[in-house]
Amino acid sequence: MEGMASYLAFDESAREQAYMRDAALSDRVPPISQAPNGYLAYRYGHKVFEYVEAEWGEDGLRDFIFAFRNSFGGRIGGPFDRALAQSPEEFDASFKTWLRKSYGAYGERGAPEEFGRRFRTGEVSDHGQEISPVASPSGDLIAAFSTYKNDVDVVLLGVPDRRLYRNLTKGQTSKYQYLVAQGFTVGGDRGRDLAFSPDGNLVAVFARAERTRKLLLLDAAKGELRARSTSRCRSTDRRSRPSRRTAPRSRSAPSTPATPTSTPWTSATARSST
Repeated sequence: MEGMASYLAFDESAREQAYMRDAALSDRVPPISQAPNGYLAYRYGHKVFEYVEAEWGEDGLRDFIFAFRNSFGGRIGGPFDRALAQSPEEFDASFKTWLRKSYGAYGERGAPEEFGRRFRTGEVSDHGQEISPVASPSGDLIAAFSTYKNDVDVVLLGVPDRRLYRNLTKGQTSKYQYLVAQGFTVGGDRGRDLAFSPDGNLVAVFARAERTRKLLLLDAAKGELRARSTSRCRSTDRRSRPSRRTAPRSRSAPSTPATPTSTPWTSATARSST
């Protein structure tokens, strides 16, 4: 029900809308029985609730929400039948058609495959998702997060062959708990997730460790952790979206916008873009 929170809050930005737009135009919208997790769950669910209200009205949306209150586990056929008189398969077909019509103007620009081949991890199933890509200074490699091993890893992808070159964080480790990947959680609204060093030998990424974050420097050539340092920024889990509430402003004096604070992460991304 993550999407319901997003839909009722009317908090979807243009960047967030682009996630489902690209999924719809590239025919990668998952079925309702296999709804995505993480950040994409909010974007996918938002569109599901938007579609239900557009087709069945506010009464239909209310019935849809109430029908799922008594539903447990993955059995979703009953709620769909009671609220919408459709099977999950029928809902998938009509939902995808509605999405394509909604993004009809964008569809005239062509499918992503018309501009280049997809990057693939080389696995047989190839159901992993790659996100937060950043190009190396030479342009020969792409660093990105990937879930091809059912975990979040930093991988290098070769540009010429569009294949997996190296997994930089494979295997278990006790040096950190998990990698901070905005693309899978809150979305890329706080700067880049990954950055290359100017010479292309290191990849910088934040990781959660105990009650703080650590900046990891991964060796692109050897695929190992070169160094790590504790972040000086606030120890806040990026998986938690900050509150949108603001304190009441005084009418006696105009408010002054806050000045962004420089962090090791912003410094790393600034160096990588020069």
